[in-house]
Amino acid sequence: MTPKQRMLAAYRGEAADTVPVAPEFWYYVPAKLLGVDMVTFEREVPLWEALQRTFHHYGTEGWACVGAGPPHPDVQGDGEWTDLGEGRFEARTTWRTPAGSLTMRQHYSREEPSWAVERPIKVFERDWAAYRHCCFGVVEDTDWSGCRRALDAVGEDYLLEVMVGVQFTDFIANPREGGLAQGLYDLLEHEAFFEALHEEYLDYLRRFTRAACQSTTAESLFIGCSWSCLSLISPALWRRWDKPVIQAVAEEAHAHGRLVHLHYHGRCRDVLADLAESGADCICPFERPPGGDIADVAEVRDAIADRVTMNGNVHTVETLIRGTPADVRREVEGIFEHWRPDLRRLILGTGDQVGRETPDENLAALIETGRELGKAIRQEDTTMRTAAALPALLTLGASVAAQDAPSELRLGLIGLDTSHVIAFTSMLNDPSHGEHVPGAKVVAAVKGGSPDIPSSISRVEEYSKQLQEQFGVEVVDSIPALCEQVDGVLITSLDGRPHLEQARQVIAAGKPFFVDKPVAGTFEDCLEIARLARQAGVPWFGGSSLRWWSGVQEALDPETVGDILGCDAFSPCSLEPHHPDLFWYGVHGVEILYAAMGRGCKTVQRASTDTTEVVIGVWADGRIGTFRGTRSGKHDYGGTFFGTKGITSAKGHSYKGLVEQIVRLMQTKQPPMDPAEIVEEYGFMQAADESKRQGGAPVPLPEFKLD
Repeated sequence: MTPKQRMLAAYRGEAADTVPVAPEFWYYVPAKLLGVDMVTFEREVPLWEALQRTFHHYGTEGWACVGAGPPHPDVQGDGEWTDLGEGRFEARTTWRTPAGSLTMRQHYSREEPSWAVERPIKVFERDWAAYRHCCFGVVEDTDWSGCRRALDAVGEDYLLEVMVGVQFTDFIANPREGGLAQGLYDLLEHEAFFEALHEEYLDYLRRFTRAACQSTTAESLFIGCSWSCLSLISPALWRRWDKPVIQAVAEEAHAHGRLVHLHYHGRCRDVLADLAESGADCICPFERPPGGDIADVAEVRDAIADRVTMNGNVHTVETLIRGTPADVRREVEGIFEHWRPDLRRLILGTGDQVGRETPDENLAALIETGRELGKAIRQEDTTMRTAAALPALLTLGASVAAQDAPSELRLGLIGLDTSHVIAFTSMLNDPSHGEHVPGAKVVAAVKGGSPDIPSSISRVEEYSKQLQEQFGVEVVDSIPALCEQVDGVLITSLDGRPHLEQARQVIAAGKPFFVDKPVAGTFEDCLEIARLARQAGVPWFGGSSLRWWSGVQEALDPETVGDILGCDAFSPCSLEPHHPDLFWYGVHGVEILYAAMGRGCKTVQRASTDTTEVVIGVWADGRIGTFRGTRSGKHDYGGTFFGTKGITSAKGHSYKGLVEQIVRLMQTKQPPMDPAEIVEEYGFMQAADESKRQGGAPVPLPEFKLD
């Protein structure tokens, strides 16, 4: 995975190949690395470019933001630059508006980042009237070209986000002479004014967020914070004025399939529950005392980790600057230990920007320890999930996990009415198989079978006999009996209808599981499987092998195709009367479509004849993907993928990639994909049936939540 892919996986709560390590390099370290003073750094070096070089130098993941400002046709401005001597400078800016003029001054130093010495709003009644002209520009005329160039230049090197704004307390205090203190006095004395301004600001942010989604390829949007935190304001004030800002941005961003990153410095314990429901996908930096109040990240994990990713919380002063490499290692180990057992929503970061005084050996200890633990814990076996095993893992690293892991996991099958059970078992159990996948072995099975589907019930005895005689698989009478004998389960019943009840029993036994296609007999059943598994904390995934076929994976390589702009997928699409039309075989092509496009489809429109299905999906960001299902002529599986760098295609299939993912799930307990994407796929296919019923009209996908 690329650094950007690891960050996005964490934001989405998906499994990555390691836990991202993303120290907050901002001004000091990049300027030091580039060998420039702060004046040059701030005024001449694009921050996104400096951070790109910094992340590359240290070999880490990371994030940064880039911005664009809408034009203000009725505001004119000019600036004056003065050398104050001794390496200090002043930038004086004057804005002339229809309601009056405003001035502000910023001081620059060769040693430190710049700071405001004069703010534009000095007299409330007079200057707010003028400042409002500077607040809300013409969003539709925003020039996004700079953002686009930066996003293209950064590519996969790290996660570059588009900044859409700040929380409301920052919005009203940043321009006020007297800063936060005077801004809060204003808020108390002019409540009606700020209530109206608050609504105007929310509307502006929604429109600006929408424009950022429609005009750039940024996959995550950024909300900044300086004063809008509990170190400076009360929980009640934050909930009233600032929380709605986050919710408004998140709602609009999510409607366009984008993520939201909230920067929230200082104390936050009293609003952890609010942060969990704010809609933000990632929050940083969860500072330790005294600047913050998060000494134990387990408290954060318990409050937010089912919905929000934490980026933090290594102490930048006490640990990184004043500590030793051993201190750094202990703190990183503590973060990993307290965030367990599910590390998908953890990014190892710092509680503030890394200072220039930070010893190189401490920074190296942070990065190396994060890498060692991130990779080791991703690969660990069930035996390494106990608290007793953790100290050994932290001390000895990945080698301990490899030595202690069982050589072969025991798997069970539910439903012996599909050729997949023979294909999967032969690849797992037979070392001489041309596509052998080591690490697990099928040892037991439950027959299953659906009497009202001839292609199901007619195969059960044949496949049962072959599994017993050729591979030594024991056939048992019930799912509970099966679960007692195995480490993980494959639900392989040809019929999707019994999958929900079969999954209930596997989830009750706490076994990780894979569900073969179709994952369920209805969208609602698929959603229920995902909900039950999430509630019980049981890892799973399901679907077609086509997503994991190497041909599709290679065609989707970002180095070759870039970001996906569209996809035309195809597969056979035979029908089965007990299932929605695409569930039975069209699911293979739909899986290819979603492997390329990801989540975010909003509407589908279907054309159907006796021999062909064509389904058009429109994604929230304006991309279009299609599925063609065939019932005549030559059949095959594949797709054409349209990207920012090229156009690729794939045609063919293999089970090996899927079986590798199944084994990896059983070994690591980390699903290879977000269950919400599985649910959306089945919503896509069920909505296609509704479109057919409505004569080919566009139909929205069903809305759902897994919580």
